[in-house]
Formats: sequence, structure tokens, C-alpha cells
Amino acid sequence: MPPPGNFTLARALREWSFVQLPLIELKAFRDQAKQRGLSDLGLMSRDPWETLDREGLLEPVAYARHATWQHDQPGCLDDGDLKIREDAGYLSWDQQAKEAEEKYGEQAGVQILYHYWQFLWLAELQRHLEPPTPWGNLGDGLDVFFEMRSRCAAVPEHSVLDDLRVRALGHRTRELLLIRVQNVFFPFQRGDPRHSNWLGTHIPGLTRDADEWAMEQLRTLDYAELASDCGVDANELNGIYDQLLYRGLGIDPAKELFELLDQIRRSRRDRLTGPARLALDYFDAARMIRSWHTRLTNEELPNINEHLGYNGTEYTERHYGTLDVRGNRAVLPVLLEDYGLYPWRVHLIGEGDSEIAALREILEEGHGLTFETLGIAVVDMGGANIPAKAERLLSALRGYANYFLIVFDNEGNTRELIDELVRSKVIEGVSDDRRASFLKQAADAAKQIEDADARQEALQAARQRSHELEQEPGEATEFVLWRESFEADNFTIEDMLSVLRSYAEEASIEGLAMSVEDVEQALAEPKRGPGDPKGIASTILELAERQTEQFRLSKPDFARKLAVFALDNPEHEGQTRPILELAQHLVQLTWADRRLAGELRGR
Repeated sequence: MPPPGNFTLARALREWSFVQLPLIELKAFRDQAKQRGLSDLGLMSRDPWETLDREGLLEPVAYARHATWQHDQPGCLDDGDLKIREDAGYLSWDQQAKEAEEKYGEQAGVQILYHYWQFLWLAELQRHLEPPTPWGNLGDGLDVFFEMRSRCAAVPEHSVLDDLRVRALGHRTRELLLIRVQNVFFPFQRGDPRHSNWLGTHIPGLTRDADEWAMEQLRTLDYAELASDCGVDANELNGIYDQLLYRGLGIDPAKELFELLDQIRRSRRDRLTGPARLALDYFDAARMIRSWHTRLTNEELPNINEHLGYNGTEYTERHYGTLDVRGNRAVLPVLLEDYGLYPWRVHLIGEGDSEIAALREILEEGHGLTFETLGIAVVDMGGANIPAKAERLLSALRGYANYFLIVFDNEGNTRELIDELVRSKVIEGVSDDRRASFLKQAADAAKQIEDADARQEALQAARQRSHELEQEPGEATEFVLWRESFEADNFTIEDMLSVLRSYAEEASIEGLAMSVEDVEQALAEPKRGPGDPKGIASTILELAERQTEQFRLSKPDFARKLAVFALDNPEHEGQTRPILELAQHLVQLTWADRRLAGELRGR
């Protein structure tokens, strides 16, 4: 009885279903089977595998006469160098080797090609072929135990071959579903949590960019049509999802660590061996089916971690505050707290709330990211300068975060305190190597200037800039000092007035008529006391409130609107606005790794 639907392995190969998850040659297939705790069926021997092929229990996808068939798959299918097992039926492996040698001589090399999801059936098949051990008879003495073990290993009184073939066909049906969508969904399993990993190789006869081709498939495929083609509906996909995830959980020896392991890098998780690695295959397959179901119904089935324990969905939402757990750094303080691990990636310390509000807005509006999901802890100093002996405080906090990022105005004794923090190795600044590299690049550029005076002037400017690299976001790893202030370094007065006028128009506020000259005149007025710092943003907002009683806009809200303006108008004085570069640097810090000092908590 053939599988339901019209999709077959023959179609799968001809319709390029193995682009993102290529076929596996027998030797590599055996090696990967051993990693999963399965038998390789005899060292360096193909005979056991050919027996399974001949009996229809584990059929390869195709036979190839040489190892370079991938360079011209359509041509090899046409000339018989690549034969699809489903079309050709079982072919003697020795006979194929003989034919290949006659045609290609030393270039011949028959390849037996399997697909990735056959590991799942191989595990089940070996379990059915291995005789059980009658441990229950051990209490009757060793003689009885060995007698019963011998009976278990004897040839069955009835043939099991037909039963195994029926089971193989059932697995084939499920495998075809996975093969049908593996090009578009498996890259999300192969990547780290919340990251995809697409193979971008050249596929002769199809595309020069396999990743772009597959991503286009992801966007344009009709998933309902695919389901119909495979003879399944949403309810059946739901049932298959449950089967796969429960089988994975049933064999996973690390099930109690599932939520923690589900957060780690894929390259690390791929190093698992035995049943733990095989369980990962089941989880990958389950999540692919779940993704397909979501595309069909616009509804998400409970994730794998929600099937752990009693009332898993309710527990997950109560424990983490969300069902969106995998790859979500917002849940790490809770999840890692359970295992005694540190929670934060970056500890952002700002002099005031304006730049913090602006950075948050840029990440959310410009990149769809949040401080919480990136793992950024925030401290707003409320306008105060860096406190004296800050090195003691920050040293004590060092173990809480992967990196600090300190953002202050370059005023008062801020520069001296930052230098002390760098000298004390509490934070990372601009390295000597970076300054030397910068000067070398400047010197090389200056050599191209013919005029001696201009060349000397360029070198002098470069030396001066090398001493001020800390004021350029990203140059100093863990701090930036604004030359004047966040607003003045990133926006002209006209920029800020433009944002103010847009806000007034949106809020239907009348009577706001402020010019650049008005602001400059107000900034030039003497301070009225120690509590009157005369910052440019405060001055503009104060003038606006004087002009119309309707106007009310807090400084953080003003900063958020300036951030949106920066995203829409990224250049300032011919360069990218520093606040945008700072936001990019902040994101990069959340991805970077450094060796932590200290502990998350005392014991």
C-alpha cells in the first residue's frame, strides 16, 4: 500500500527537496548512526545494509555511480548515473559497482544515499530486530536465565518480515512529510535558538544561491496545497507532532534539562551522543511539523517544553511570564536562576534617562529588539555624575553582566573617573593596539596627500582624534562619553525643533513658534543657579511650555521622538548619527562573549 497523497521520494529528488538537508552517503550515515547510539551493523561491511535494502526494510533514496553526481543532478538522473531506488527497485550493489567501474574506471565509486530522517526508523528497526533480555528470569537462576535468553534469540515461529515492512511503510509516510518541508523549516532547527542557518551553496541546475532560493520558497509556498499533495490535514499533522515529541521525550536521558539545553547553541547540542542525540532528531522533526501546522491554521500548538510535567502550558506561563521561552533572553533570569547561572549580558549605565529612552526606542522601532530579550539590565543615574570610588561598586557588580556599557557626558570629573576604571581593569577602554592601528591608517592615508602642509595638518588632526576615540561609540568597548550631551552630539537645533513641530501638529497644539535664534539666545543666558544646568533639550522644552500652556512633553518622551527622527534621518553632519552607532554597538555587546569575573551570588 503506497503512502497517502501524491508526493514520493522520486518526486522529492527530482523537485530538489534535499537542498537544505542533503542526502547522506552510507559511510557518513553509519557514522552518524553510531553517534546516536545505534549499531553500524558491522565494521566496514556493507552487506547488512544491503540486506535491509533488498528486504525493503531500510531502502536508500538513490544509488550513484560516482561521488560527483551533485555537480549535475539532472544529467545524472537522465543518463542513469543516479538511480532513484523507488523507480528502479532494488539493484545489486555489487552489480552496480561493476557497471560503474566498466564506465568510469578508477573514477567510479558507487554511493548508497540515504536521507536524514531515516535515523528515526533505523532506531525503531534495530529495536525490533534485537532480542529482549529476560531479566525477570534471573531470579530463577542463571541456567533458567540463559535458557530463556536463548529462546528470545531464536528464529520467530512466525515471520516478522511482513510486520516490519508495514512498520517501515508507516515511517516512510512520516518521512515524506518531513522531506516535503525540510528546505524551508530545517534551517530554523539547524540554527541557534531564534536564528536560522541556511546552506548557501551553488546547486548546479537549480540556483547559485541555495539560501536565497530556499528563503523564497519559505515566503511563497502554499502550505495547504503541500498538505493536500501529501494527503494530510491539520489534525493529522497535530497527531504526528504529538507522536514525534513524545517519542523524543521518552528516549531523552536529559529530559529534566530540556529547557536549559533548548537554549544552548546548536553546535554544542549537536555534540550530544546516544539517545540524547537521537531525541534531538525527534524534537527537530516535531518542530518542523509544528511550523507547518501553524502555517495552515495560524494557531500554534503547545511547544515541546509545555508537554513537560502536569499542566505544562499553565506552569510555563506562570513560571516565566510567557510561553515564548526558547531563545528569549527575557526568561533567562528565571531559567538560569533555576540552575545557578548568571542572568545578564550587558549592564547599561546611563547618566540620565534620555539616552536610555532613545536607545530603547531605536532597538524596538529600528530592529524589533528589546532590552529584555537581548538581556540588557539598565541603571539610570538620574543626571548624576559617576560617583567617586565607582571602581569598587562596578567591580562588585562585574559578575552580574557579560559587559558594562557606561554612557555619560564628558563634564566635571567624569573623564578622570573613567580613566581610573580602565586603569583598574574594571572596564575595557580603547586599547593601545586600536590607537596604533588608527594612527597607522591615518598615516597611510596622509601619504597620498601631495601638499606638505595639508599632509601635516591631516596627521595632527589624526593624532588629536586618536586621543578622543572614547567619544566615538563603539571604539571604547564599555563606555562612551558625549562631547557635549546626547542631544547636542546627535542633532542640530533645527532637527530638534522639527521634531517638536511634528509633535505639536500631531497633538493639535497651537501657538508653538520657536526659531533656532530663540534657542541659541536662551542657551546664552546666564544660569539661574546650581540646579539650572541649561541643557539644550531642557531649554527647548522650557521655551515650548512658555509659548503655549497646552504643551507638555517629558524629556524621555522627547528623546524617544528624537530616536525615531534619527532612524528616519540616519546622517548627521555627513556621518551616521552617533546614537545609531551606539545602539549597534550595544546589540553587538549582547552577542559577544568575555570571561566573567566574580559570581552571580554569594554561596
